[in-house]
Formats: sequence, structure tokens, C-alpha cells
Amino acid sequence: MDASSIITILIGLSAVIGLPLSAWSRSRNGRKKAGEFHQHLQNIGVKCVLLPEFAAEQTTNQKRSLGQKSVGTIKLSYQIIDSITVVGQIQQYGVHYLLDYCVRRENMVGGGTRKKTKLHRKKHRKQKDSLGGESTEIEWRGDDFLAQRLTADYALRHMLIETMPECSIEILPDHGHDYVRIRTGYIFPSPEAFRALNIIANHVKSW
Repeated sequence: MDASSIITILIGLSAVIGLPLSAWSRSRNGRKKAGEFHQHLQNIGVKCVLLPEFAAEQTTNQKRSLGQKSVGTIKLSYQIIDSITVVGQIQQYGVHYLLDYCVRRENMVGGGTRKKTKLHRKKHRKQKDSLGGESTEIEWRGDDFLAQRLTADYALRHMLIETMPECSIEILPDHGHDYVRIRTGYIFPSPEAFRALNIIANHVKSW
């Protein structure tokens, strides 16, 4: 058996062993991640409650991609965002966590052709006669109607540049249920960043 065959076998074995270990890690640590995020929300003044574990998937009944599982759902009060689901996604070398900010949107069931919409950033070097550095241009792409509304919201643009400069944001319609998900990485938003997410949720409400 040559060296390349041995390497191929070892890679295959690492994947076979690694995926069950990742699933075990998600089961063990996922609830802790949800609890830590819940505590952060309370610290920034958001009224919320961490739902019992059995209710995590029942709250929105959303379908998940292969390898994804809800590890905790936080129900909000007095917010445009209805709830936040912490999602654990199994990858070959560990577990990646995501946040789904869920916005209740009536008439989503069987409703039309709304498309996934994503935030894109482009950095430009400033001209030589300025103070130097870079400027950031923000553009939303995907669903034409929603992307135009979000891109034209200059107050939101400023807030995202200032408070969430590197955060990936996707808006995912779920035509089988009355929810739209605003998905980010597992980051703890500042009060200003949370306000920006609520502004996005308000645009989603009129989508």
C-alpha cells in the first residue's frame, strides 16, 4: 500500500470519527451556548426567556439543512423580532453556531416568490487627498423589493457599518411557515447592533 492510499484512508477515518464527536459536542455544549446568549440579551436590556429544551424546534417548526439542529430558542417580549434560535451546524472538524432571528410574517405559507437576500460589503481605499484608510459600501442582493428597501435605508447602513462591520447577514424566507429568519453568526450584538437587527426585521414585516 503506497503513501497516498494510507493518507486517503486516514482522512476517511478522521471524517467517520469526527462527525459523531461533533454531534456529541453539539449535544453537550449547544444548550450552554443558548444560555450564554440569553444572558447577554438580558444584560443589554432585552426582555426574554430561554424556552425549555423540548420547545426549541416546536416554536417555529422550521426545517433545517443537513447537519443543523436547534440547540435553544429564546422568546422575546416587546420586540419586532419574535424569537431567536441558536443553531448548531456540524462540520467535519467541529460545530459552528449560528443565530436565527425569527420574524413572524403573516401570509408566508404558500406566499409568492420571495427570495433569499444577503448583505454584501465592498471596501474602497480613500483617495490620496483624503485622510487615507478605507470606506465601506453596503449593498443587499437577492429579492429585488426587499434589497432595494434595505439598501436605501441610509440610517441602517450607517448602523451596520459602525456596529456590525464584519458580520454576515442573510434573510431567509420560509414559505412553509409564517416566519422569516435573519441569520447571523454566533456573535453577541451590542445594544446598537440589536437595534439595527430590529430595523431589518421591520423591513421584513412589510415584505
